[in-house]
Amino acid sequence: MKPEMILIEATLDRANRKKDRSVTMGLTTNFEVSNEDFAKMDTFVGHAGWFMFKDNPIDIVDIPKGEASTNEKADSEWLVKIMYAYWKQMTDESVPFNVYKSQQYNKVGEWYKSRMPEREV
Repeated sequence: MKPEMILIEATLDRANRKKDRSVTMGLTTNFEVSNEDFAKMDTFVGHAGWFMFKDNPIDIVDIPKGEASTNEKADSEWLVKIMYAYWKQMTDESVPFNVYKSQQYNKVGEWYKSRMPEREV
C-alpha cells in the first residue's frame, strides 16, 4: 500500500550536492508534528515521490502530474554523465561543458530530424 500525501509547513535548512550531482536536503517543520503525521512521514522513507517547495502561495498548476522516477538515474542523466566523461577525457575543455552539452544535444536532434520524412506543418 502506497502512503498518502502529507502537506507540512517547513523551512529548508540545507541543500548539499553529492558526487553524482544529486542533492540531499534537510528541512525543519515550522510547528510541532503530531504522532499521526510523524507516522505518515515515516511511511515515506525509502519511497520515490515528489518534493515540492515554493515560497507562498502554491497553485494547483505547480503540482507535477505523473509518478516520480525511482532512484535509478533517468536516461537523460545517464547520457549527460557519458557526455561529461567524454568531454573531460577527449577534449581540451576549452569549451565549457554546458556549451559542449548543448552542442551535442543539437547534433543529436539534427541527426534525427535529417532522417525523418518531410511533414507539412
